[in-house]
Amino acid sequence: MKAWQYIQKGWCQGSEARTKTGKKCSTHSPNAAAWCLAGALHKIYSADERGVIDDRIYELIDTNIIDWNDDPKRTKAEVIALLKKAERKPL
Repeated sequence: MKAWQYIQKGWCQGSEARTKTGKKCSTHSPNAAAWCLAGALHKIYSADERGVIDDRIYELIDTNIIDWNDDPKRTKAEVIALLKKAERKPL
């Protein structure tokens, strides 16, 4: 599974992951139902792989991933589009 597919299932802001009721939880929790950009990356990739994906994302947005995800004007569709671009090439 790709990180964008987790965002498609559920996206959140202000926490790496949240349950269906909106409570903060671990990205790997079986109760996680929504992930932020960073949380989805932590869910899918090893530390080395995240470094590569993080670099690709920074080239596209030129700002902090968490700040970008948590911008009140940010949309789920924008996060998915960004991840699709970053994950297009194999690691």
